[in-house]
Amino acid sequence: MAENGNKGGGKLLSLILILPLAALLLCLALRLTPAFESKPIYIDPVPSPVLVRGSILDRNGEYLAIQAPDYGFAIHISDAYPSIIASFISDYTDENAISIEEKIERGDKFIVITTILSTDEIAAIQKRLSSAALSDDISVAVIERRKYPQQSASSITGSVDSTFHGISGIEKLMDSTLSAVPSIDSYIEHGNDVVLTIDINMQDKLEEKYGKSEAALLSPDGEVLAYTGSDEAILESLIAESSSSFPYTAKATADGYFLWEGQESET
Repeated sequence: MAENGNKGGGKLLSLILILPLAALLLCLALRLTPAFESKPIYIDPVPSPVLVRGSILDRNGEYLAIQAPDYGFAIHISDAYPSIIASFISDYTDENAISIEEKIERGDKFIVITTILSTDEIAAIQKRLSSAALSDDISVAVIERRKYPQQSASSITGSVDSTFHGISGIEKLMDSTLSAVPSIDSYIEHGNDVVLTIDINMQDKLEEKYGKSEAALLSPDGEVLAYTGSDEAILESLIAESSSSFPYTAKATADGYFLWEGQESET
């Protein structure tokens, strides 16, 4: 009886050892099948460090909104005198040291310079900072900003928040189109550009005449060439190749255009 018991125990032990091995072989076999091969395995993925929001342009390709870098100096908390830091920075900008010192004293942490610095120039500045024992006080920095070159179109373009998401105007209306999406295998991701029917030259003239009052100038075929205001229904009609049409009645002018002034009944 004892012998039979030992045989039973031996079979049980063998079974315990074999089962994990069989499971391991099964897993390996499954991972080698085409179904598993089609699913990539990412190891420590790194998101794109540079996300470029799409630009907003007028009908002639003039930039109304664009993401571009600002070069300058980042001011760190230190024991150095503001006058010393200001004097150093003034060598790289047209702004005088007194004006820069005033900015530092009121708490500014980034002083913009107009020059686009090359890699060699940045290395030279860092070397000079080290020689002047200022490396802990200031450093060369590049900050991505959303810029609006055409002031007369500011109510149309709207603006973005600190995370580069649209909060008003076309920036908000077309946020999903303009936004850049990080990729697992790309270092730079670019959002899509948005082209408007606006002609910035006509926009300047309309803004000069109407200021912040709502008005629109339309071409003979109904495209909005200029607009002062922030009506979302009108903003939709500014997007080139959009199915939206101008939602209000405009009056024909002597030069063949159509002018809309203020709220009127919808067409």
